[in-house]
Amino acid sequence: MRTSRLLMILCLLPAGSLVANTVLGPHRFPVPIPKRPQSDEAPRGAILTGGAGRELVTYTCLGKPTADRGYWTPAGTDIERLESGLGAFMSHERTPSDYQPLHEYYRQYAGFTVGDKTYICVNLFHASHVEETLSLAQRDLDLFKKLSAEGPPEDYWRREPVIVNDGGAYFFSVQYEAATSTFRYLRFNGHA
Repeated sequence: MRTSRLLMILCLLPAGSLVANTVLGPHRFPVPIPKRPQSDEAPRGAILTGGAGRELVTYTCLGKPTADRGYWTPAGTDIERLESGLGAFMSHERTPSDYQPLHEYYRQYAGFTVGDKTYICVNLFHASHVEETLSLAQRDLDLFKKLSAEGPPEDYWRREPVIVNDGGAYFFSVQYEAATSTFRYLRFNGHA
Protein backbone atom coordinates (compact mmCIF):
# COMPACT_ATOMS: atom_id res chain seq x y z
CA MET A 1 0.00 0.00 0.00
CA ARG A 2 1.25 3.44 -0.82
CA THR A 3 1.82 5.50 2.26
CA SER A 4 1.01 9.10 1.56
CA ARG A 5 1.79 12.08 3.70
CA LEU A 6 -1.94 12.77 3.91
CA LEU A 7 -2.72 9.38 5.41
CA MET A 8 0.15 9.62 7.87
CA ILE A 9 -1.00 13.04 9.05
CA LEU A 10 -4.69 12.20 9.27
CA CYS A 11 -4.18 8.86 11.02
CA LEU A 12 -2.45 10.64 13.88
CA LEU A 13 -5.20 13.19 14.47
CA PRO A 14 -8.56 12.55 16.11
CA ALA A 15 -11.74 13.44 14.23
CA GLY A 16 -12.56 17.13 14.50
CA SER A 17 -9.02 18.22 15.37
CA LEU A 18 -8.06 20.01 12.17
CA VAL A 19 -10.98 22.37 11.87
CA ALA A 20 -9.97 24.24 14.99
CA ASN A 21 -6.23 23.98 14.34
CA THR A 22 -4.70 27.41 13.80
CA VAL A 23 -1.09 26.37 14.37
CA LEU A 24 -0.61 25.81 10.64
CA GLY A 25 -1.24 29.47 9.89
CA PRO A 26 -3.67 31.30 7.62
CA HIS A 27 -5.37 29.92 4.53
CA ARG A 28 -2.99 30.22 1.57
CA PHE A 29 -4.48 27.99 -1.12
CA PRO A 30 -7.93 28.16 -2.76
CA VAL A 31 -9.68 24.98 -1.66
CA PRO A 32 -13.46 25.12 -1.30
CA ILE A 33 -14.89 23.10 1.56
CA PRO A 34 -18.28 21.59 0.69
CA LYS A 35 -21.24 21.89 3.02
CA ARG A 36 -22.04 18.81 5.04
CA PRO A 37 -24.47 16.42 3.26
CA GLN A 38 -28.11 16.85 4.24
CA SER A 39 -30.67 14.10 4.79
CA ASP A 40 -32.73 15.20 1.78
CA GLU A 41 -29.93 14.95 -0.78
CA ALA A 42 -28.58 11.95 -2.67
CA PRO A 43 -25.55 10.22 -1.12
CA ARG A 44 -22.18 11.62 -2.18
CA GLY A 45 -20.40 8.71 -3.77
CA ALA A 46 -17.82 7.77 -6.37
CA ILE A 47 -17.16 4.54 -8.25
CA LEU A 48 -13.42 3.83 -8.21
CA THR A 49 -11.96 1.84 -11.09
CA GLY A 50 -8.54 0.63 -12.21
CA GLY A 51 -5.75 0.76 -9.67
CA ALA A 52 -7.78 2.93 -7.27
CA GLY A 53 -10.63 0.38 -7.26
CA ARG A 54 -8.26 -2.54 -6.74
CA GLU A 55 -6.54 -0.71 -3.87
CA LEU A 56 -9.89 0.04 -2.23
CA VAL A 57 -11.01 -3.59 -2.45
CA THR A 58 -7.68 -4.93 -1.21
CA TYR A 59 -7.20 -2.64 1.76
CA THR A 60 -10.80 -1.96 2.76
CA CYS A 61 -12.79 -5.11 2.00
CA LEU A 62 -10.65 -8.18 1.40
CA GLY A 63 -7.05 -8.01 2.45
CA LYS A 64 -4.53 -10.10 0.54
CA PRO A 65 -5.19 -10.83 -3.16
CA THR A 66 -6.36 -14.30 -4.13
CA ALA A 67 -6.21 -16.12 -7.44
CA ASP A 68 -9.98 -16.26 -7.83
CA ARG A 69 -10.53 -12.51 -7.37
CA GLY A 70 -11.51 -10.31 -10.29
CA TYR A 71 -12.69 -6.74 -10.72
CA TRP A 72 -15.62 -5.10 -12.46
CA THR A 73 -17.14 -1.63 -12.71
CA PRO A 74 -20.57 -1.24 -11.11
CA ALA A 75 -23.16 0.72 -13.08
CA GLY A 76 -25.27 3.53 -11.69
CA THR A 77 -28.21 1.13 -11.38
CA ASP A 78 -26.09 -1.21 -9.23
CA ILE A 79 -25.28 1.68 -6.90
CA GLU A 80 -28.93 2.79 -6.78
CA ARG A 81 -30.00 -0.74 -5.73
CA LEU A 82 -27.23 -0.85 -3.12
CA GLU A 83 -28.16 2.56 -1.71
CA SER A 84 -31.87 1.72 -1.65
CA GLY A 85 -31.12 -1.03 0.88
CA LEU A 86 -28.20 0.43 2.82
CA GLY A 87 -30.26 2.56 5.22
CA ALA A 88 -32.52 -0.34 6.19
CA PHE A 89 -29.51 -2.62 6.63
CA MET A 90 -27.75 -0.10 8.89
CA SER A 91 -30.89 0.49 10.96
CA HIS A 92 -30.88 -3.19 11.97
CA GLU A 93 -27.17 -3.37 12.78
CA ARG A 94 -25.48 -2.73 16.07
CA THR A 95 -23.50 0.50 15.69
CA PRO A 96 -20.87 2.06 17.96
CA SER A 97 -21.68 5.15 20.01
CA ASP A 98 -19.61 7.37 17.67
CA TYR A 99 -21.62 6.35 14.58
CA GLN A 100 -23.06 9.40 12.84
CA PRO A 101 -26.21 9.78 10.70
CA LEU A 102 -25.76 7.73 7.51
CA HIS A 103 -26.48 10.66 5.18
CA GLU A 104 -23.35 12.43 6.50
CA TYR A 105 -21.03 9.73 5.13
CA TYR A 106 -19.34 9.94 1.75
CA ARG A 107 -19.10 6.65 -0.17
CA GLN A 108 -16.59 5.00 -2.45
CA TYR A 109 -17.60 1.91 -4.43
CA ALA A 110 -15.46 -0.69 -6.21
CA GLY A 111 -16.61 -3.92 -7.86
CA PHE A 112 -14.93 -7.25 -7.31
CA THR A 113 -15.65 -10.93 -7.82
CA VAL A 114 -14.69 -13.98 -5.81
CA GLY A 115 -15.30 -17.16 -7.75
CA ASP A 116 -18.65 -16.72 -9.47
CA LYS A 117 -20.02 -14.15 -6.97
CA THR A 118 -20.14 -10.43 -7.72
CA TYR A 119 -19.70 -7.86 -4.94
CA ILE A 120 -19.38 -4.15 -4.40
CA CYS A 121 -16.95 -2.93 -1.76
CA VAL A 122 -18.46 0.13 -0.05
CA ASN A 123 -16.09 2.43 1.82
CA LEU A 124 -17.84 5.04 3.99
CA PHE A 125 -16.16 8.01 5.65
CA HIS A 126 -17.70 10.89 7.52
CA ALA A 127 -17.97 14.36 6.00
CA SER A 128 -15.75 15.72 8.78
CA HIS A 129 -12.82 13.82 7.26
CA VAL A 130 -13.30 15.61 3.92
CA GLU A 131 -13.71 18.96 5.69
CA GLU A 132 -10.55 18.43 7.75
CA THR A 133 -8.49 17.23 4.79
CA LEU A 134 -9.48 20.23 2.67
CA SER A 135 -8.96 22.63 5.58
CA LEU A 136 -5.44 21.29 5.98
CA ALA A 137 -4.84 21.58 2.22
CA GLN A 138 -5.63 25.30 2.44
CA ARG A 139 -2.47 25.68 4.53
CA ASP A 140 -0.14 22.87 3.43
CA LEU A 141 1.50 23.28 0.01
CA ASP A 142 2.49 19.62 -0.32
CA LEU A 143 -1.01 18.40 0.46
CA PHE A 144 -2.55 21.04 -1.79
CA LYS A 145 -0.35 19.86 -4.69
CA LYS A 146 -1.17 16.20 -4.02
CA LEU A 147 -4.92 16.80 -3.91
CA SER A 148 -4.75 19.06 -7.00
CA ALA A 149 -2.54 16.80 -9.12
CA GLU A 150 -5.36 15.20 -11.13
CA GLY A 151 -8.25 17.60 -10.72
CA PRO A 152 -9.99 19.92 -8.28
CA PRO A 153 -8.67 19.30 -4.76
CA GLU A 154 -12.19 19.08 -3.30
CA ASP A 155 -12.79 16.03 -5.50
CA TYR A 156 -9.75 14.08 -4.28
CA TRP A 157 -12.00 11.43 -2.72
CA ARG A 158 -13.55 10.73 -6.13
CA ARG A 159 -10.14 9.67 -7.49
CA GLU A 160 -8.20 8.02 -4.66
CA PRO A 161 -9.35 5.56 -2.01
CA VAL A 162 -9.74 7.00 1.46
CA ILE A 163 -7.99 4.41 3.60
CA VAL A 164 -7.61 5.28 7.26
CA ASN A 165 -6.45 3.08 10.11
CA ASP A 166 -8.63 3.45 13.18
CA GLY A 167 -10.83 6.57 13.24
CA GLY A 168 -13.68 4.78 14.95
CA ALA A 169 -17.13 4.74 13.39
CA TYR A 170 -16.24 7.78 11.30
CA PHE A 171 -14.81 5.20 8.88
CA PHE A 172 -16.45 1.89 8.02
CA SER A 173 -16.96 -0.56 5.20
CA VAL A 174 -19.44 -3.16 4.06
CA GLN A 175 -19.69 -5.60 1.16
CA TYR A 176 -22.76 -5.83 -1.04
CA GLU A 177 -23.56 -8.93 -3.10
CA ALA A 178 -25.11 -7.68 -6.33
CA ALA A 179 -27.04 -10.84 -7.29
CA THR A 180 -28.87 -11.15 -3.97
CA SER A 181 -28.94 -7.45 -2.93
CA THR A 182 -27.57 -8.40 0.49
CA PHE A 183 -24.92 -6.87 2.70
CA ARG A 184 -22.19 -8.64 4.65
CA TYR A 185 -19.04 -7.95 6.66
CA LEU A 186 -19.91 -4.60 8.17
CA ARG A 187 -16.69 -3.36 9.77
CA PHE A 188 -16.18 -0.15 11.76
CA ASN A 189 -12.56 1.00 11.99
CA GLY A 190 -11.02 0.56 15.41
CA HIS A 191 -13.96 -1.44 16.77
CA ALA A 192 -13.86 -5.17 17.48
